[in-house]
Amino acid sequence: MHLRTWGAAGPTLVLVHGSILGGRATWRAFRGLADRNRLLVPTRRGYAPGPPLEPGAVEDHERDAADLVELLSGPLVDEPVHLVGHSFGAVVALLAAAAAPSRVGSLTLLEPPPLPPVHERPAVREWVGGLEALQGRADLADGAWLRAFAQLVGAEIEVDEPLPRETARHVGLARSARPVWRAEVDYRAVAAAGMVATVVSGGHAEAFETGCDDVAERLGAERLVVPGAGHNVPWAPGAAEAVEKLSHAR
Repeated sequence: MHLRTWGAAGPTLVLVHGSILGGRATWRAFRGLADRNRLLVPTRRGYAPGPPLEPGAVEDHERDAADLVELLSGPLVDEPVHLVGHSFGAVVALLAAAAAPSRVGSLTLLEPPPLPPVHERPAVREWVGGLEALQGRADLADGAWLRAFAQLVGAEIEVDEPLPRETARHVGLARSARPVWRAEVDYRAVAAAGMVATVVSGGHAEAFETGCDDVAERLGAERLVVPGAGHNVPWAPGAAEAVEKLSHAR
């Protein structure tokens, strides 16, 4: 796991990125918080500037969660952190919080994908079916696959042709990833820990709203909608400041 540190003093926020975009791109709007917070920005396995995955390995939310627990339990963290995750990274953060609740003071989840408890809801069932069908489309070139993925999740992603080498690597990770929307989560472990929890959606798709509502209910979390950037909630106007306020409310 590659790690960036922005800022040197103040409360520690750990920011976990989702699919396609790495840590620096995902959290670019949060850099302004570094004058009053220490931001730890891990880059999950396989994403640049870290090395590619070893042959045969795939993007795996459980392995990434174990990496995150190791970070939270290591020498860089001397007190419970404010843990923030987006999309795939929101599930990684949720799994890590369940595994090491004493290391997390607050948990903020930005548009986690709809998880198994709501997969039979009509809008979610359609979304899951579309995503699983897309993962199996070996006939699509990477650029076409990325455009379809971005449309399906409601993200604005600039697609250049040919794809830059780094982007192509990240698309390869997403195309073969272990399905994060099927993650099994110990919600009770998080809820019982008493950490401040918030679930935030972008207000752009019924499937995500349904999934976020369910996670918030299971965690006893605050539920917010921050519109303006679709699935890319970290880029929405005021999102960084809202997350900072939520994180420190403990």
